[in-house]
Amino acid sequence: MKGGTSDIKSSILEALQEEKQSPVKRARKILNLLAAISIPVVGILWFSFRGEFNLFWLVSLIVWLGIAASAAFFFWKPQPRIIVPGFWTSWMYGKLLILFLLISAIQLLVCPHLAMISPSPHFSINVFEPMQEMFMSWGGMASCMFFCGLSFSAIATAISLFIMRRAATGARSAAIFRISSIAVLAQFPIIILQISDAHLRSHFALWLLGSFLGVLSLSALFSILFKKISYALSH
Repeated sequence: MKGGTSDIKSSILEALQEEKQSPVKRARKILNLLAAISIPVVGILWFSFRGEFNLFWLVSLIVWLGIAASAAFFFWKPQPRIIVPGFWTSWMYGKLLILFLLISAIQLLVCPHLAMISPSPHFSINVFEPMQEMFMSWGGMASCMFFCGLSFSAIATAISLFIMRRAATGARSAAIFRISSIAVLAQFPIIILQISDAHLRSHFALWLLGSFLGVLSLSALFSILFKKISYALSH
């Protein structure tokens, strides 16, 4: 949180000034943020998996861009940009959605098997292969999809909420469920790719369930943990 009453007043004044901005100027800010998010991601994915591109990839990218545009809109929506522990605004939800979108794109790079994509000959990270083999040994593809969804979403949540740890401190149940929903929404483009594959189509619901549980559990845990740490440091 920006320290002091003067900073709160300053944030409110900035929000009032933003409301007076022309729609064109506000749209330009949203488009600039959207470009900063999407150009590197789309470029890296195209470079890495250009041999895999088909209609489902195109739909997935369009959906990803649509979600990113929504995140940019909420980020630049006129509002006081102050951080109060446990209190979430559309600005913070937009910021969180951007983080989850970026991490979901990274998931495809480090684990293309999530969407039954062959590892890229141009970019390959194999650190998660032993974990995938372990999940497969527990119960085949169904087990792998559930625990991969759980693991990757838990990692994404840990990274995102650590970056936004002040807002995550003492988050209430409603905010935790919104965070979980945002995380699942950010991974919807991956779900489209999973549905496009006949082998994964019958298992993607398990991946979705694992993903939701991973976010939900980590969000609740971090909320309590950050609150206890904050309390300990203040006493």
